[in-house]
Amino acid sequence: MVFNDDWRRSLHPESASTSLDPRTRIMALLGPLVAAGARHRENTAVYQREILFGEPGAYRSEALALVDQLEQAIGTALLSFDGRTPGAERLRPETDTTLAARSVFSVLHMELIRSSIGRSVAADLHRVLSVEFELVLHGLLQSTDSQQGAITAA
Repeated sequence: MVFNDDWRRSLHPESASTSLDPRTRIMALLGPLVAAGARHRENTAVYQREILFGEPGAYRSEALALVDQLEQAIGTALLSFDGRTPGAERLRPETDTTLAARSVFSVLHMELIRSSIGRSVAADLHRVLSVEFELVLHGLLQSTDSQQGAITAA
């Protein structure tokens, strides 16, 4: 299956070098899937639907394994927000990177579908994903000063 082949290639280490900052690494992991979606717009929604609701079989099993691998790679990249670099962001101690990675994949999944059915512009997909990824990272609510202190004191 073409999408599975594109996806498998995107999970190679050189597509998301550990020398890159975590945001760039995660976007590098998502990039080949975004490009594949743009190349095969007519099949993207079908493929995404089959991941969720398809009949059990070899291609769906392979796709689900690739989802797991992508989520694991995203989670590993998120762990790089460790605050080792002065002034760099770090994860809150209670952050579940598995759930955060699942959220990033879910955003990708839905935006690929939106683009493939004409609900958004494919050329904007990378920018939209970047903005939505920032929402996953930082949330929607602004912390109060007392809350900020509690978060950064850890």
